[in-house]
Amino acid sequence: MSKIRALFFAIEFVISVVLVVFFMWLFNDKNRAIRKFWGRSQRFFGGYKLEVIGNFSDEANILLINHQSMLDIIVIEELHPKNVCWIAKAQIGKIPIIGKILSLPKMIAVERENKHSLIKLLSEAKD
Repeated sequence: MSKIRALFFAIEFVISVVLVVFFMWLFNDKNRAIRKFWGRSQRFFGGYKLEVIGNFSDEANILLINHQSMLDIIVIEELHPKNVCWIAKAQIGKIPIIGKILSLPKMIAVERENKHSLIKLLSEAKD
């Protein structure tokens, strides 16, 4: 039963990302609200519950997480009060349709093996 549930969630997740990309393209000025709704809908379809302990600091401009799974991104998209800009490996941006999840909301793509990519990261993060 758990394998069926995991398969359902994986299929739903891919379809939902394609839909999020489409709606962010269609309503680019509303991409934060779309991503927040997407995070909330993933909790519904994934059947998990959250226990929130503490609050995000309004003064913080950088969040560092030890990214363990896609669930980290989903939960932060749902709960964080500000527009979050993710740093992701550049290979994700090269995936047809899915790669737009980086370019439409202006995420930062980094080539891990390129040392000059760090300079680009710092420049884009400043913006």
